[in-house]
Amino acid sequence: MNNLQLHPTILRLKAFRESRGFSQTELAEIIGVDHNSIYRWESGLRSPRDLKILELAIDTLEIRYKKPENFSKND
Repeated sequence: MNNLQLHPTILRLKAFRESRGFSQTELAEIIGVDHNSIYRWESGLRSPRDLKILELAIDTLEIRYKKPENFSKND
């Protein structure tokens, strides 16, 4: 499975992770899953058991780790 076939929730998770500069391991620790799960989801090898819970987790993370308007990874 490639990125064109990934569920929109997985694409959203990956975009969130990359925009905040988190590694797959760091994000896994934050949401309480094994780091291999993040890798498998993002590479299309597996799907999360419950996408709705993952969507809620992303909503929460976006609030908790909100980027400042002038955010730069170099700041």
